[in-house]
Amino acid sequence: MAQLIMHKADASNRRVRIEMGNAICYSGYRHGQSPVSGIFPSTAQIAEDLELLDQNWKFLRLYDSSQHAETVLEVISSKKLDLRVMRCQYSHPKQGRK
Repeated sequence: MAQLIMHKADASNRRVRIEMGNAICYSGYRHGQSPVSGIFPSTAQIAEDLELLDQNWKFLRLYDSSQHAETVLEVISSKKLDLRVMRCQYSHPKQGRK
């Protein structure tokens, strides 16, 4: 189980501890769904996942900047879940590149 400590700099440029909590990487894609194919999890599927994760996790890391990530943020907001999200970019390697 990973734990994450978020920091920010204060006015004197010292690091100040803000939050600590359990963290997990999340992807809601099911069989047959993929950002490459443009088939994304439904809002209901994402809500089902996040309601379970909200019971034990505080931070989610998403390696996605597609419609899936937008739906994740919308569900967290609309259901008022106590989850923080770290969005990361995942780049697919170019075909033929070595």
